[in-house]
Amino acid sequence: MVVGLNIPATAERFERENGRVIGPRAFAAPFVLCAIAIFAPSLEWAQHAISILLGITALLFSLFSIMGGIGLKDGNLWDEARKNAANWHVARLVAMVLGNEMVAMYGTPTEWIIAMCIGPIVLHYLMSWTIIITHPYEDEFKD
Repeated sequence: MVVGLNIPATAERFERENGRVIGPRAFAAPFVLCAIAIFAPSLEWAQHAISILLGITALLFSLFSIMGGIGLKDGNLWDEARKNAANWHVARLVAMVLGNEMVAMYGTPTEWIIAMCIGPIVLHYLMSWTIIITHPYEDEFKD
């Protein structure tokens, strides 16, 4: 439901930043995987569907990082700070996939739910702090 509510804003931002219009088919894969996770016949299906969704997202971010942000509106390659942020985002997504699979394999359903609620929050803030610490222009912001 949250993803569905954010689609118009995401499509508008993408069009504004990249000058391209996103069609509804671009959101089909995440919705299908979310539907599999929600309406799965067993908890294992849901756990693996989430891992697949995170893995696909990590793959896409790594491709954008490797290609240097090709397709951006200005046509310039990403600067070092954007590449750094994309790389840390990929690392966060891979950690989420590994954490999801580890808790799915060795934990109880309750532990899995707790890990999937707390894990993304913790990993997001660790990623954000790491990006700030490793920012290539950090000396410019010191007083």
